[in-house]
Formats: sequence, C-alpha cells, structure tokens
Amino acid sequence: MRARRRGPVPVAVQFRRLRAVGTVDAGPDAVGKLLLSAAGAWSPLGAALLVPVARSAAHVLYRLVADNRSRLPGRSGACAVPEPRSARSPTGAPVVETGPMEGVEARDVEFPNGPVRLAGSLSVPRRGAAARAGVVLVGGSGPTDRHNGTFFPPLRRHLLDAGIAVLSYDKRGVGGSSGDWRAATLTDLAADATAALDFLRSRPGVPAETAGFFGHSEGGWVVLRAATARDDLPWVVTNSCPGTTPAVQERHALAQHLRVTHAHSPNDVDRTLALYDRLIEAGRRDADFATALRLVDQAGRPPGLEFYWGDVDESLWSFLKRKQDHDPTGDLRGLRCPHLALFGGADPLIPVADTLRALGSVAHASRPRHATLTVEVFPGADHRLRLPDAAEAPPEYFTRLTDWLRRR
Repeated sequence: MRARRRGPVPVAVQFRRLRAVGTVDAGPDAVGKLLLSAAGAWSPLGAALLVPVARSAAHVLYRLVADNRSRLPGRSGACAVPEPRSARSPTGAPVVETGPMEGVEARDVEFPNGPVRLAGSLSVPRRGAAARAGVVLVGGSGPTDRHNGTFFPPLRRHLLDAGIAVLSYDKRGVGGSSGDWRAATLTDLAADATAALDFLRSRPGVPAETAGFFGHSEGGWVVLRAATARDDLPWVVTNSCPGTTPAVQERHALAQHLRVTHAHSPNDVDRTLALYDRLIEAGRRDADFATALRLVDQAGRPPGLEFYWGDVDESLWSFLKRKQDHDPTGDLRGLRCPHLALFGGADPLIPVADTLRALGSVAHASRPRHATLTVEVFPGADHRLRLPDAAEAPPEYFTRLTDWLRRR
C-alpha cells in the first residue's frame, strides 16, 4: 500500500483486475477483461485481446515494458507515470514527504559496489555534535526503494530524533540505482549493504564503531549475510525476518492468504498449495520458465495463485529459484555481534512460531558470549509492526528499538 498525500505524487501503475470472488487477473489479461466489461467500443477490443494469438502478443509486449520499467519515467519498480520536477530531488530520485525534519541534515548520495552504483538518502542529526550511532536500512523483497514504501520514513524520523544517522538506498535497478536485483543473489545484495555501511562510516560526524544494520523482511536475510562476513559490526537488527527458507515462508504466506480469501473452498486451497509445491520442486530441478508456465497452465491456474505468481516472469523466476532454499540459520549461528529480532505477533506473511523456534535453537549454538540475541514480539501487529487500523508502528516499537541501540 502507498501512503496518500496532497499535491502531485508518483503513481505506480500495474494492470490488475480483482474479481468478485477474490482472485486476481494480472498484466494484459487484466487489461483485456477490464475492456471487455466496459461499455461501447471498448468491449470488442477487450474480447480481441483475449483471443489466444492476440493474448500471446500482448504478453510479449507487456513483458517488454515490465522488463524495462526501471528505464521509464520515475524509474520505479513498477511502470510509473512521470511526476513533475517539483516532486523529484536534484538527482532525479522521487521525493517522499516525511514531515518536518528540523535539526536534520539530509541529502541524496551515491556510492559504488563494484560496477553497481547505488543511490540513496543520508540523514544526519544536526545538533552541533556527532551522531551517537549510525544505521543502514535495508528494504524487503521486490523492487524496494530507499523508503521501502511507507515503512522507512517514520522509522527514519524516530532514529534521527534519537541522535542516530540513517542511510537507506534504492535496491539495484530501482529508483536511482543501476543494476538489476533479479539478476543478483542474496550474497550480492549483502555486498550492496556492506558497501552502504562502509559509505556511512566514512561520513563526517558518524561514529564508525557504533554503525550497524537494520534489515526488514528479506532485508533481514541480507543483513544477516552481510553481518557474518564482518568482525567489526557492533550490532544488527532484523525486522519481520523469517527464520525459515524463502520456500517455507512463501508457502506460509500463500496458505494464510488462501484461508482468508477461500475459507469456504478447502479444495481450492489444497489445489493451489499442491501447485506451489510442484513449482518449488521444479525450481530445485532448475526448470526453465516455460516448464513452470506449463505446470501452472496444466493445473488450470487455481484460485488465489496470483498472490504468489502474479508478477513472476522469466527474470523473477530465475531469482526465486536461486533464493528459495536459502537457509538463514547458518548466518544466525555465525553472528559475532548482538542481534535484535523484532516481530509482529499477527504477521500473516512469515511463520512467526517457526521462526522463534529457529532463533531458540541458534541461541544455544557456539556463538561468542557477546553475540547476544534479543527477541521482541508485538502482539496483534502485522508485517510492518502496525496494529489494526494503524498507519505506522506504535510508539513503543520505536522506543524499544532505540532503547536497545542505546545500550550497545
């Protein structure tokens, strides 16, 4: 979801059509069905788009646009309408309004990781003294930018109020960053996070010895991988990071979604989960995208599958195959610094109970004594630690985070 604000804003456009029963048509299928349901001359055009030959051509065109979406105006992960210059920073990166930021020095920055140029935002408290600490914020899965949707701005504000410098950046191929996250591995993304930390530590007024990582969701896997490669990290924070493999986490998220949207159709739930399992096994055999598509078509695209499959193309399928069996417990055992793990007790996207068991098992592993583990679970909170009907995490979430950082 995107936060609403007054004035011109960048608008991400993705063609989807929600059916009355809760399933979703995506891409050109959604365009065709929307036109088919329209009045007048649009209806025949929609019917034409759904003819098999035209449908195949439309998919090719749609994928061409999607694969080059980072080169379109706005350079967001989704196709975007061009925003006016007043809504962009001097570097061309979209600006997200975060409210009054008195006493803060904020600017756009760029830094390299090999051939990749990463663009981000650096904010430093301006109170006549050095910041007490620094943190690199690493976003979650998909085409996440430096703001991770609406999640990072309030987090950034609170950290700055606590005297902590903040650097966040656009993922490869998103916003102002070069490269392509779909062509990367989690180790590649961890190297990007390491480059961000090195850049942050090189800034005047940022104490290198107290600068660490904060990783949200998939970003948690990324910062854990980055943390195990360093001996100089003072701490690491993971937020809503699964302690399972991506394959297990995605199945849990899909199952939770299906049980809500198809509560009265247990057979549909079973069919969709069975197809998901076949796709995971196909990924383990390194099946190509055409093989995966055949599995989906042979299963008749069961209800609710679009929750997992809606945006998958050849590039994303390759990325998912590389990532699906990543086991974070090895990195958890290899940590050599204190670790704070934060969770929402009602998070529908990750298996919180299984994750807590995994964290409990590594707590007894042979880690250095100073590599402590602190776990906080916020009852009733979701994946972004929001309580029901709240726009952002509650004050106690931010307070517990900064209190823990002050004690490091």
